[in-house]
Amino acid sequence: MLNNKTINILLASIFFALSPFAYADYDSSDMDKYVSKATLLNVGDQAEGVIYNPIKKTYEITYETVDINGKPFLYQTVYTPPTNVNATIRTKLYTDTDSIAYNFIFSSKEMENKESKQQDIILVKFNIGDSRIINGSVRSPNGWKHSYHEENPRRLNWLFVSNNSSLSIKPDGYLSGFIYKSKELPGVVAVDLTGNAPVLGLGGDIVNKNVRDKVDSLLTGDYVTTYASGPAIENPSPFNPVVVLNSIKQHIKALKSLDFVTEELYLNASELIDATIHAVTLNNEDAAEDFLEDLSKLLNIGDSDEDKEEHDEDGHEDSEYNEIIGVSSEVISAFNRSMKFTIDYIEDRL
Repeated sequence: MLNNKTINILLASIFFALSPFAYADYDSSDMDKYVSKATLLNVGDQAEGVIYNPIKKTYEITYETVDINGKPFLYQTVYTPPTNVNATIRTKLYTDTDSIAYNFIFSSKEMENKESKQQDIILVKFNIGDSRIINGSVRSPNGWKHSYHEENPRRLNWLFVSNNSSLSIKPDGYLSGFIYKSKELPGVVAVDLTGNAPVLGLGGDIVNKNVRDKVDSLLTGDYVTTYASGPAIENPSPFNPVVVLNSIKQHIKALKSLDFVTEELYLNASELIDATIHAVTLNNEDAAEDFLEDLSKLLNIGDSDEDKEEHDEDGHEDSEYNEIIGVSSEVISAFNRSMKFTIDYIEDRL
């Protein structure tokens, strides 16, 4: 029969193999840094359950398991979710022949809670829906490796794979060099961030279904979502302004369903987009440009891009629009930057 120490080592190895650290160099003698330890208790000493510590932002998981002979064991594991992260993403956009180049700069700011250690960001997932990344266009900073998942919804991941921690996205630091190209024009895309925390190590299978379900739920939400400018607006070749404008309308509608923009803004934008499309179909370039100018002004919610660039250095204050509908400054910045670039792109091609 396997003893408890052997079970812990075996399970820790399995969990570790499935973690981001499996791709990096590490010191195997210091496994506690990578996998949380399961401590053996006496059966009956403590009730099973999952208790959250709001100060340390950790979960104390107490659970019963059994060996191959059915003998019960009680274990306790402290789980630290990889979600104690904070980052702002600035997207620099460039027109490159028949594609758009996206260059992402991550800025991480230290959070006020000093009781829980803020984590380095070691995994970044861009959720880009129907959009496509141009093959061979992805560039990664030193110490990072990318993977592109073609299944829909499509996703581009960047994983930190170095044992040199200075190359990760650190608290109160910034990192650039995350680059890719796409034919699609920018809109607001979700980006999932995962911090550097030990993988959950268990002493065996959790018998209690309620505890097991709570643990599964914790592991499912092991990331923090923020937003950035990314490929989201259809851009056919040859260029067709009607297709692009209709795609903008659909994108704003999708953002409305997330409560990122108001019903009023969506209706006003739809009216201006329809007017622009009508002017384009009549080959009335002057009227189309006038409508696009009005659309650009309408879609500049909150602070302007120039104001946001200045705020990024010292901390962005919430705008009036933020206060009205509760939208984060990250969404506002991504929306403003995306819509301005996309509308300018249309105007240059009329």
